[in-house]
Amino acid sequence: MEQPTTAPPVDAISLPGDVLAHTQAALTAWGVFAATYDLSVIDGTFVLDGPQYGQLAGEAEIQTGGTDDPPFEFLLAFPQVVNTEGNENATVRATVVIARNGEVAQEVEWDIEMQWNAQEGRWRLFKATETASG
Repeated sequence: MEQPTTAPPVDAISLPGDVLAHTQAALTAWGVFAATYDLSVIDGTFVLDGPQYGQLAGEAEIQTGGTDDPPFEFLLAFPQVVNTEGNENATVRATVVIARNGEVAQEVEWDIEMQWNAQEGRWRLFKATETASG
């Protein structure tokens, strides 16, 4: 019997909080960061000691400041929770549409790893990686 090439969707209802809404909130903050290089806009939506925050912090260090350009919009399309580890980690697989006024929108296929912060009662973005098909 052939093995499936992708993981089946997970019942997100069993997870605490709204993982998809918190994933979108983190991506929205990322879009603002991409125009300003201001790390404070992603605080509260990213895991501060996670690899994605570390990458963005490195980008912020080499930039000379923000721009007057409008923020990017990072929009989740067709998101599915495809993996969980207990109730503390979840992977959201989605097409992410990256757009900004006056520019051609791009689409990327990402697995977005989210971690549950029980103290704050919210999910935070840990890492985003391109999927094997993306």
